[in-house]
Amino acid sequence: MKTPVSERTLSGLGFYARFSSICSMLVGIAVLLGWTFGIAALKSLMPGLATMKPLTALGLSLAAVSLWLAQSNERVTLRQVCAGVVAIIGGMVLFEYIFNFDIGIDLMLFHQAVLAEDVLYPGRPAPATALCLFLLGLALFSIRYKSKALMPLLTVPILLIGLLALVGYVYGVSSLYQIEPYSSMALHTALLLVMLTVGVLAASPEHPFVTVFTSNLVGGMIVRRLLFAAIIIPFIFSWLQLQGELLGWYDTHFGLAIFATARIVVLVGLVYWGASLLNQTDIQRQNIFNSLLESQSQLAGMIDSAMDAIITIDVDQRITIFNTAAERMFGYSALDMLGQPLERLLPERYHAVHADHIRRFGETGVTTRAMGSLQALSGLRESGEEFPIEASISQIEFNEQKFFTVILCDVTERKQAEEALRESQTQLAGILDSAMDAIVTIDADQRITLFNAAAERMFGYSAASLIGQTLDRLLPERYRAVHTEHARRFGKPGVAPHTMGTLRALSGMRANGEEFPIEVTGISQIEINGQKIFTVILRDITERKLANQEREAKLILEAKNAELDRFAYTVSHDLKSPLVTIRGFLGFLEKDAAAGNMESMKSDMNHIGNAVAKMSGLVSGILELSRAGLIVDTPAEVDLGGLTQEIIQLLQGSLEAHGAKVIIQDPPPVVQGDRIRLGQVIQNLVENAVKYSGDQKEPLIEIGTKREDDTGDLIFFVRDNGMGIPSERSDQIFSPFTKLNARSDGSGVGLATVKRIVEAHGCRIWVESELGQGSTFLFTLPPFGSAET
Repeated sequence: MKTPVSERTLSGLGFYARFSSICSMLVGIAVLLGWTFGIAALKSLMPGLATMKPLTALGLSLAAVSLWLAQSNERVTLRQVCAGVVAIIGGMVLFEYIFNFDIGIDLMLFHQAVLAEDVLYPGRPAPATALCLFLLGLALFSIRYKSKALMPLLTVPILLIGLLALVGYVYGVSSLYQIEPYSSMALHTALLLVMLTVGVLAASPEHPFVTVFTSNLVGGMIVRRLLFAAIIIPFIFSWLQLQGELLGWYDTHFGLAIFATARIVVLVGLVYWGASLLNQTDIQRQNIFNSLLESQSQLAGMIDSAMDAIITIDVDQRITIFNTAAERMFGYSALDMLGQPLERLLPERYHAVHADHIRRFGETGVTTRAMGSLQALSGLRESGEEFPIEASISQIEFNEQKFFTVILCDVTERKQAEEALRESQTQLAGILDSAMDAIVTIDADQRITLFNAAAERMFGYSAASLIGQTLDRLLPERYRAVHTEHARRFGKPGVAPHTMGTLRALSGMRANGEEFPIEVTGISQIEINGQKIFTVILRDITERKLANQEREAKLILEAKNAELDRFAYTVSHDLKSPLVTIRGFLGFLEKDAAAGNMESMKSDMNHIGNAVAKMSGLVSGILELSRAGLIVDTPAEVDLGGLTQEIIQLLQGSLEAHGAKVIIQDPPPVVQGDRIRLGQVIQNLVENAVKYSGDQKEPLIEIGTKREDDTGDLIFFVRDNGMGIPSERSDQIFSPFTKLNARSDGSGVGLATVKRIVEAHGCRIWVESELGQGSTFLFTLPPFGSAET
């Protein structure tokens, strides 16, 4: 059995081991420095004391390093190397003494300084020091070995030798620390050897030899309290007796009698103190025993009052505890079941499996395990009725015997509830799979948890391949950020947990990459076990959208026809005016030519020229407008940022003339389309902003792109701070030959041309404006790779 050692004791021993390591290392280094610089005080650390040899200082320093490293399991090799070097130093010096053979190790360090010492063997440690270093090195090397005899054999001799040397120095008995004619063991050498040896013992608190002193048992507690007194009191009393005799205060017999009496008194006091400690410990143990009896009584009451059956068996699987709940569950009395095998409570088909399971569980050493996690279990009542149970098993070891405790729960009602739930889920699954719309359920991380049959048909994925995937996989990339933000807002606290409603149309993406229009007909959220679950109902509206497109095309055609009628009227009216002017001035020209009036002829010709120029402008505008709906060049990559910069450079003169400032925000992206036509759009919008800047002193034009909140479409905008557009005329400005200011330059086909070019790219354009607050013209951009031809 492992002897218990308290955490406080372990902490104190670790502190002492580190303290002795640091002290020994500092002293060893100080002595080596003394030899290096010839400082005699550092060699002896006190005038009149023996000098510590360099080899001794080196050995003690390495021993301190090894002891420090022994505090952890890291750098084991370095620790053993240091310990081995200490043992080698001591062993080689012993070899020199025993065989009277000079190996040369004595003069290895500080050769000249050592030779200057007037001793028999300069630089050689004392025989007792060499033996202690040898034993200390072996003790440090074997510090992790659990041999009962090795540790005391290596450490006790060092402690005795060191203690004798210390006593010799205190009592002035040189023979205790010196063997003539060899060098003596220095005082600080003896002290460090004792400290390091005790440190070695402190670093092995669980060694059988050390646990007598470190254990948490009564013996360990008593020895820790009395050990110091047992060492120091005789030492002090003997020293006092000796000092009194030397001073002549009393003779030897008187001193011996007095201090023998003093020792008896002190020892009796120590015995009394130890007995008091034993009594206190015994009282504490008795109290603990009484508490244990009380807790066992309470435990027995708790076991009998438990709702679940609690059964304890021994290693032979015979019942030793059978509580009241077990009696109710199985119909047996506790007296009938004590000593009976546990298999009596199980159907026969489980006997072999159950016995093998408990046997293997006992071999694992695991304390607790749920038995029901392996397979469904059934119990057997006294009446022979089988019923479902769940079981957990635990094991403890008491007096070297294993006991297993099984806790059983009758789950008949729960199984019935689970069966009813499964039937309900089956019905729900049938309803979901028969639904015409796609039903997709996601968790708070927007990962799919349900994907019905209609969703499989709609998107082309199997449910198994999408469970656990994010809903983004079913959406084109341009909608993903908008969708994530919408789901985040919808999941915020305070949003109704069952909100339903028709949302705007979106686009879905099938497994083959095809995009198709969908409509979110409903979205709801519920909370289950603290987790939010969202359900989305989706409908494929491809056919509806085609029908809508056909209807819209018809309406557009009707609008085009109406526009064509208006256009024909406007053209005939606007062209008739210059023709009438030309006809009239041709008559004037004929008369003036007959009269030879050259000045009048020049005036008539100027009027005719102006009318022709006006008609030419109208014809050019009509041609430009007719071409605006056509994409002349093959769609290609268009860098809108670079194109915008080119247009601004082209219009720089006009901009400077009006004092207009242009700001281009984040560089517009790369799209696919007709570069020339897109350039016309930007140029017309910028010119329009300059033209209608009004009396603004500092006209400002902003150009940039942004994402539309609802659809995620990329939008290009041109914003000015000019005169603005009356709200009643905002729907007319894209009509041909419509001008807000009749006196302004141009034919009134610029914005109509812009609208046709934008629509030819499959996009839409609109204006946001207030009178006097400026205008913002916006049009959606074709995504890369999707321009229509």
